[in-house]
Amino acid sequence: MSLAVLRWLVADTLRQSLWSGVFWLMLGVTAAGVLACFAVPASEAHFLIGGVGANIIGLLLGLTFTAGVLPSFVDPNAALILLAKPVRRWQLLLGKFLGVMALFALHAALFVLATWLALGAATGRWPGAYFVALPILLMNFACFFSFSALLAVTTRNVAACVVGTFLFWFLCLLMNLGRHAVIAYEMEQFSSASRFIAEAAYWMMPKPADALVVMHDALLAEPLALRDADFAKVVNKGEYRPNLSLAASLIFPFVVTALAAYELESTEY
Repeated sequence: MSLAVLRWLVADTLRQSLWSGVFWLMLGVTAAGVLACFAVPASEAHFLIGGVGANIIGLLLGLTFTAGVLPSFVDPNAALILLAKPVRRWQLLLGKFLGVMALFALHAALFVLATWLALGAATGRWPGAYFVALPILLMNFACFFSFSALLAVTTRNVAACVVGTFLFWFLCLLMNLGRHAVIAYEMEQFSSASRFIAEAAYWMMPKPADALVVMHDALLAEPLALRDADFAKVVNKGEYRPNLSLAASLIFPFVVTALAAYELESTEY
């Protein structure tokens, strides 16, 4: 693997974001987040901005803004793909993937820091736990952008990447909530095979709902298990393990990015 090529691809992605306007759109999201800090209820402001705002609205906007990077890059007519004989295609894909991750990490860090300062000024509270939002946001983005990368190398279509990734995020959310519901309500109509499939899907796929619960419990005085009787059943049965849940989600982008790299490497150009 050529580290020089990877560095160039990362830097080129950042330059591309500047002239394409993506950089400024993402900066605009941060500015909007700062303004929102002065409009949300003070009692739950940090969770609403760092949890719901960053890990739902910010995540989906970030995926939308960056969805066009890879489809155009892996297009058969792209000169870089056609002429890159000494460098393997998977290395090119990895470089662009890391470039997008670096771009998003920069803006995610700006968003978290800027909104933390704004929320502190608005509420008089400066919780250090707010910075948990940054690694969780980066993990979520890596999970769903890796899926977008897989769609990019298979369809080479920006719309397919946006719509497909949004639908996948929604599917993961339903899977996450549905698995907890099966445990909480002890649904006898589900066979053991159905329960096994639900459990396997839960551990294999990203878990956006669990990520929000982690943010909720880090930023609010009362844990979700004390506010929601159904979720309390899941916790009391020992079926909610946040550290293991996030660790399992973190494996997903590595596996899916590897699949995307294999697909690009094996495609005939």
